Amino acid sequence: MTEKGVLADVITYSSLIQGLCNFGRETEAARMLMDMEGKGVSPSVVTFNILVDSFCKKGSVKDAELAVQAMVRSGGPRKFSMGVRNIFKNFRPLGI
Repeated sequence: MTEKGVLADVITYSSLIQGLCNFGRETEAARMLMDMEGKGVSPSVVTFNILVDSFCKKGSVKDAELAVQAMVRSGGPRKFSMGVRNIFKNFRPLGI
């Protein structure tokens, strides 16, 4: 994409992250999130929900917690889908 002069935006990155998560490639999706931020594209609440939800569905609650902590540190949105909120309802230290 960038070779053709097309810059990725939050929707493009979120779609790619969703695709990676759909195929069980959450680690690559997390790296893409970091790449996204490194290129100055701020993740949306949808972006974080995709990643956190995927980690939780996989049973990687610790990875999901790390993703939430990174979001909080970055000053990102603190809203989650009801499914994600239900999973984290017992994790009060997260501040969500």
